[in-house]
Amino acid sequence: LKLQFLYFIGIHHMAEWDEEDIGHFGAEGEMFQLDPIEIPFEGTIRQLTVSNDTLGLIIDDPNKRKWQVVLYNFSTLRKPLSKTVDDDVHKIFMDPRGVHLIISLESGENYYCNLHKEEKAVKCSHISGMVIESVGWDKSDSGVCGGSILLGDTNGNIYEAKNDQKTGWKPKKLMTTLEEASPVTSLDIERFEVGGHLLVIATASCRLFQYVGGPALDQVFANDTPFERMMPGTHSDLRMYRKSLDEPPTVFAWSTKAGIMHGKMNFSKRQDTVITSETVLSFDTALQGDEQPLKGLTISEHHFFLLYADRIQVIAQPPGLSWVDPGVKLKPSDLKERTVWSKTFPAGFHNEGRNIVQDIITGKTYIYSKKYVLELFNTSCNNNTTWKSFLERAMDPKERDRKAYFKVAADLCVGDQKKTACVNSAMGDYYFEVGEYGQAAKVYSTTTKSFEEIVIRFMKQGKMDDLLGFLLHRLKFMQARIQTRFQERTQLCCLCVWVVQLYLVQLNEASGDEDRYEEVQDEFHTFIEEYLDLGFLDKSTVCELLASLAKPEELLYFVELLKDYRRVIAQHVTHGEYEQAMNILSEHCFSERYDEVWYQFSPRLIQHQPVALVTGWMRTDPGQKPFLKPPRLIPALIKYHVKYNPPGVTQNQAIRYLQWLVDDQGNKDQAIHNMLLSLYAKQRDDTDLLRFLKEQSASPCYDLKYALRLCLTEEKHRACVHIYSALQLYEDAVRFALKTGDIRLAKEVAEKSDDDDTSRKRLWMCIVRHIVTNHREGVKEVIAMLPECRVLELEDILPFFPDFHYIQDFKKEICDSLTGYNNKLETLKVDMDEVTKSAEGIKEDIYDLKNEFIYVSEIEACSLCTYPVLVNNFLVFPACGHYFHDKCIMKRVRKYLEDDYSDEGCKKLKDLKAIEERYKDADGPESRKHRRLELQDLMAHDCPYCGEMQIKEISLPFISERERLREVGSWKIDGDY
Repeated sequence: LKLQFLYFIGIHHMAEWDEEDIGHFGAEGEMFQLDPIEIPFEGTIRQLTVSNDTLGLIIDDPNKRKWQVVLYNFSTLRKPLSKTVDDDVHKIFMDPRGVHLIISLESGENYYCNLHKEEKAVKCSHISGMVIESVGWDKSDSGVCGGSILLGDTNGNIYEAKNDQKTGWKPKKLMTTLEEASPVTSLDIERFEVGGHLLVIATASCRLFQYVGGPALDQVFANDTPFERMMPGTHSDLRMYRKSLDEPPTVFAWSTKAGIMHGKMNFSKRQDTVITSETVLSFDTALQGDEQPLKGLTISEHHFFLLYADRIQVIAQPPGLSWVDPGVKLKPSDLKERTVWSKTFPAGFHNEGRNIVQDIITGKTYIYSKKYVLELFNTSCNNNTTWKSFLERAMDPKERDRKAYFKVAADLCVGDQKKTACVNSAMGDYYFEVGEYGQAAKVYSTTTKSFEEIVIRFMKQGKMDDLLGFLLHRLKFMQARIQTRFQERTQLCCLCVWVVQLYLVQLNEASGDEDRYEEVQDEFHTFIEEYLDLGFLDKSTVCELLASLAKPEELLYFVELLKDYRRVIAQHVTHGEYEQAMNILSEHCFSERYDEVWYQFSPRLIQHQPVALVTGWMRTDPGQKPFLKPPRLIPALIKYHVKYNPPGVTQNQAIRYLQWLVDDQGNKDQAIHNMLLSLYAKQRDDTDLLRFLKEQSASPCYDLKYALRLCLTEEKHRACVHIYSALQLYEDAVRFALKTGDIRLAKEVAEKSDDDDTSRKRLWMCIVRHIVTNHREGVKEVIAMLPECRVLELEDILPFFPDFHYIQDFKKEICDSLTGYNNKLETLKVDMDEVTKSAEGIKEDIYDLKNEFIYVSEIEACSLCTYPVLVNNFLVFPACGHYFHDKCIMKRVRKYLEDDYSDEGCKKLKDLKAIEERYKDADGPESRKHRRLELQDLMAHDCPYCGEMQIKEISLPFISERERLREVGSWKIDGDY
């Protein structure tokens, strides 16, 4: 049996190796060095992991039948953890802080050990039953209990496991499955900087998955469609670089046998993918000669560390940047131009290099083979030369992304002014050469390059706008040193005057372009406010420039532009000087540019200067529309009350403004109309309210339901009648009209109703009932009202009369009603006589038709088939003289009915089929006779050539649907069209 030993030791450098004197390799002054690590063990190393300066190894030793955990915490040796087991260890996993240990066996059994508390590894049944391939640790956990983690097994499943400090491990929970029968090679849990959401990155053989959610892990996997990346190949391995454990990773590299995908990562906000600027280095898998396949990979912020079986190679290439075109496949030898350090392993290490690992907390990198462990050191020489290599690369015209390399070189020089100035000088020259003068101006401002030389270069190119940008950036750069250098303060004041002059030149040049003019105006306004507050602008000098270089009206505009009217008005309002505030607002802020000033101060000013403020609202220039938006002034209108008016003014200023909007400006905004209606409803006199409702009765702009609720609250019943009528609730309208005692208004509503006579009659009956019930002379009033109503008769209102009433009061009306009924009876009698005479005439015509006949010549032919008509049963249409065989006319009519999809045509076709079905098996002469008569009644009521059928055929298509389908089917070939 193969037996495994697990050693966890503090890191110690060895003085010498047992078999060969390998020593330190990497000459003095080189960027990197490899130093061997002293590890006491017997056997061969299968796996190594490192966390927080603690190494963990799987050791194969055929002489023992147990695996051990030996802990070395620097110089302290703990008692070994051991267990006899007849099984192989698959992998071991440590959290980034080096506190928690998980051991996964090939049989699926898994063990756990807290390296800070426990002395032995404990079997965990809740997370057993699977071979763990990868573990995702929550890096925000303090390390006490381990919290929630993710376990990826060899079958593509991802489980969540929780370790409680008191109760221990909870049963694992399946989260998702990546790919069946494909191991989860990498797992990582990260948190976004804002919102507390989580990102889980997992890799399988050729796929990289990103799950976003949270804050709980089960919410992360609620989305079944993660963001996915694919890259062909096997042996998938994901590596990320972070500056510290408390910060999210900034770059990544994902390698397969086919190549390396690398890029930058952004955790600033929640998004479906944090990978940005990714690029792929595709390796040529058909290696020849002495070239070896890639065995391991790790990265830093600016380097790739590539491990081969016989050597270690360091490439100065920031992850996320590429120097080759997409699709180009590389061999390891093609990386030589980017290689800054490479070292071939000694004989004891040669062809036995297994992998390369990195400690997240300490940043140390280790390489191990079967028998040795080496630490890769970064020498101080690296920091002094790396920025130069990237700067040289950025200055190389052959590079694909020179801007990115300039940025990398600049980042490496942060804190060193001389190096930064050198890089920025070269970067500025590059931007100037490629024509990006704006970027060149920004970069040149921080260099030690001659100020005069830079200015002359821009002026020779005629780039005055970019020269202005350079001066503005230079001012910002000089402000940082203004406190200690009086000479630079004087230079800064001179530069400010030059900037003002250039701005004025731009304004004169943009006088014909309104948009450009406004843009330069805004920039100039910002500059003046900023540097005037800083004390770098001499007011008299600026005014002289404005007078000499600008037009008089522009001078006035710029002088006013320097004033902050908002603050001036606020100051007056604070001290109760409302009249002065109103004057400034009216004189200097009457433009759309100051609309926010009006909105801000109107609620206060309307309580002290309501007449002047409303006059300002209503002010308009000839040919211009008001720039204020009425809905934004509603908060001020709400705070208004008539008591705020000055003495002698009784008019409601809010109503004044709203009436002006509705009547003069044609405003249709519902909020404005609703507010005006609410103000009308609060008045005692409802004359204005009724006028407003009548004017908008055709198409009201206010909310009818709101208006009704408001009028009901304010008990404006006459207004309610109009609103109910507008809502077509005529019964409620009549009821409210009667409630106010306005019989005339109730009659108008009843007469205005658009409903049928029954509904209108019901409305009139309500009026009759009210009059009879509530009026002393109600009967007489109702009798007098009958001529006005066309839907009521005397008998309709009789039930409402008292049981004992003198008939003398409505004797005349009864007599008139009876006379009317008698006239109607006489009219009906005359109509009946006419109908009787008409029926007698029809009987005589029918009798005459039975005796009518027609002569048919033997040469007469069927109008459809042209054969002699006497050879078969036929029909004759005397009016037009057409002859048709029974079969011919039936065939003709049947074809027409099949093409006619109207309701009448479908009904006749259905009846035709019913007759044919009924007489299908009838052979007797009597049955045939009945069948013929029924078909004639159905199909031969008029001539096919002269009757209605010929007219309707005009709307039918030339080719029927049946013929079209037959034609299409004739082109059918092998089941397809």
